[in-house]
Amino acid sequence: MSRILLQRIPKWLSVFGVIIASLGLIPGLTLSAQAAATFSTDTTVTLANGISLTIVSGSVADTVTVDATANTVAVTTTASQEFTLKSPGNYALTYDGTSVGSPCTFVGASVQLTVTGVRTYTFTPTTSVTCTPPSSGGGGGGGGGGSSAPAAAPAAPATPATPTVTPATPAAPATPATPATPAAAAAPATAAPVAVLIHDPSKFEALLTALGTTSKPADYAKYTALVKSDALAFKVGLTDLQVKAIANFETYGASTATVKLGSGERRALVRDYLETVGRPDFVWDDIQRLTTGEKPVKRNLAKEVAQAGVALNAFKKMTGHAPNFKDKAEDIAWNTMLYRIRFPRDLKLEQQGILEYQKIFKGTPTTPSQWAIVRALGYALK
Repeated sequence: MSRILLQRIPKWLSVFGVIIASLGLIPGLTLSAQAAATFSTDTTVTLANGISLTIVSGSVADTVTVDATANTVAVTTTASQEFTLKSPGNYALTYDGTSVGSPCTFVGASVQLTVTGVRTYTFTPTTSVTCTPPSSGGGGGGGGGGSSAPAAAPAAPATPATPTVTPATPAAPATPATPATPAAAAAPATAAPVAVLIHDPSKFEALLTALGTTSKPADYAKYTALVKSDALAFKVGLTDLQVKAIANFETYGASTATVKLGSGERRALVRDYLETVGRPDFVWDDIQRLTTGEKPVKRNLAKEVAQAGVALNAFKKMTGHAPNFKDKAEDIAWNTMLYRIRFPRDLKLEQQGILEYQKIFKGTPTTPSQWAIVRALGYALK
């Protein structure tokens, strides 16, 4: 093996991720939906102001991002997904700075807020407003949010069993028909709790606090120089603030998944992003997606078109035909070659991919694009 091959193998073997259906390059294709994360147990997230919010069991979302500095939780939902957040100490809950129905919507003795629909919601606990639990009963309807929130305020029409409730009292005594929130009832019994917590690398102090680590000035200086060198190599102009954010990411990471990669593999991920996407304004949600087995959402079509010919020739050698994007395995393989996405580590599949590559291409993989082909062969087309 050459020296470069020995350098690349450990970086690649340290990758962790989840395979999720990805989209094709050809214009006019319908983009496939992302896989959602379902919380099967209550999950706590803590903000910088000391407030701990609870993601209620059964909640479903594509992403959950905690900004400890701004004391907010941003949630992306699609279609009929429902996401419920619970506040401690009876703090009022709003999203996007606007009360939904009543910011003091109770389920039992806790304030809860449920949202649904195709958009990103930013939750904020309103510490200046303390809610008083209902004096009777054990809780009523679910939290407000999306289209369900306005119905929760005028309780008389929405809850025939409690006609005496006034509009100013959104919570009503519990009825047998509403013992839990709809999201909790819909949760799969075997689903593992998953939280995607992505911290903004441009916010240095908040990043260190969120990751529970300390400053590493020597490493930061090293990766600052490497970021500038890599950007120059791939002809991507970066501002000083963008360089600092990317250097922070390579030094510390931005999530549980990216921390596990290690600083060397984070740099390899950044180089792949610069080469295949070429965006100076890094989309950290997309960096997380590339880390955990997904395609980026905010892409660069000009970059894709430029590399499509090479990818198509390689794909035909691998399969004997052009990619069929309706076939999940072929779709994932194609996008792996375009974006160099990572997969959960499996030594047998990795060895299989290397052997297949050597058989088809009559050589040993050394470049990032060649290792992407190995991953496509070993994981996607296994």
